[in-house]
Amino acid sequence: MANLHPNSTNYVHTYEPNTNDLSMAMDYDPYGRPVLRIDDTTKQHTSKNRVKVSGHDITDFSTYTFSKNLLNWDEQVIGTGSVIHVPEYGMVEFEVGPNAGDEIIRQTKRVQRYIPGRSAEVAMSVIFGAPTTGIRKRIGLFDNTDGAYFEDGGDGTYYVATRRKDGASFIDTRVARDDWNYDKLDGTGPSGITADTTAIQHIVIEYEWYGAGQVEFKFIIDNNSFPIHRFDHANRQAHPWASTASLPVRCEMTNVAGTPGTHTFYQGSHSFATEGRAELLGRQNSISTAITGKTLSAKDTFYPMVAIRLKTTALNSVVLPDSFSAATLDNTSVFARVVEGAVVTGGTWVSYSDDSPIEYNITATGYTGGIPVETIYVSATGQGNIFTFNERAITQIDRTTTTTLGDTSDTFVIAMASTLANKDGFASLGWLEVR
Repeated sequence: MANLHPNSTNYVHTYEPNTNDLSMAMDYDPYGRPVLRIDDTTKQHTSKNRVKVSGHDITDFSTYTFSKNLLNWDEQVIGTGSVIHVPEYGMVEFEVGPNAGDEIIRQTKRVQRYIPGRSAEVAMSVIFGAPTTGIRKRIGLFDNTDGAYFEDGGDGTYYVATRRKDGASFIDTRVARDDWNYDKLDGTGPSGITADTTAIQHIVIEYEWYGAGQVEFKFIIDNNSFPIHRFDHANRQAHPWASTASLPVRCEMTNVAGTPGTHTFYQGSHSFATEGRAELLGRQNSISTAITGKTLSAKDTFYPMVAIRLKTTALNSVVLPDSFSAATLDNTSVFARVVEGAVVTGGTWVSYSDDSPIEYNITATGYTGGIPVETIYVSATGQGNIFTFNERAITQIDRTTTTTLGDTSDTFVIAMASTLANKDGFASLGWLEVR
């Protein structure tokens, strides 16, 4: 995040290339003492004053080369509107109609994996288009109760905002462009740049959580990162800026005033990055069928052995299935299949523990639908092995929509099939709960 003069909210630009006066090349430490700057003005540091020399890992991304990518995104159209893929742009076009309340929302099915102690950032591309009175557009890392977003308010100005939970509702802290504390991007700021909202823009939200972390909004222009506003919370606010750091990427377009005509907004690619290596910090847990096995009554038929999903009270959790096993008690060769998003029938869903966001079902009788992630053959000599998922693949449990966006957990199922009838099967599934 950018350097600030102590007790100031203005971005410091003190570099003077044509002067020999070293006092003009000074920054200040948090105690007001001068510090000689030896790097260029684009160098950044974390809120803990570590110069950013670390690498970073991309833990999530989305592109629209071929489609709207509905495997990873939920979308909701209220009233008159449409969402289409625009192949020549590689973007998604939102279009709302003339009625007040016409709205489109798109939100990632998975929340982003925030690793405590690391700065994280989401980078997004967007074409807002010319501002139109009564048409509000938002893009950011947020949901119905928490997060941060950039907004064309539909009222003649732009905003940056954080959102925090307040009971069953939320409170938005919105800062209008005239009050941004780095650069308004109107030609008068330290960059001298005027942002053109009819052009494609590259927006970044960098943040730390702890509840007390910073949230900084930036634009990427001409190969440089230009901060526009930073929200400070530690020692400044009486409350966390959000109740969770695990949030979805989200875009909204709303006709708030019944503005006539049709109105468009373009959503482009995004990526989510964490500083340093994305080591999976959390608890390892597992569940299995009973050790007496579960009967595979018919041959050549897949039966659900172990299924897990997020509790309805923990839908913002990050859970990564990472290993499984499959076998029969008499060492008959079997097939094992991993299925995401299936509808599981029968059996009972049980809480794994009070401290876990997971509930499991080891007594289900069937399943329908879903996407097979992997199917393997387990020979008699290979039984007892633990199989791990490709570490380069995202196995995070997604959310889907029943009534409101992201209100229902997907399932993750280990299924088995035998070439012979009435075999007793055993299966286990392990997962990591990122906390």
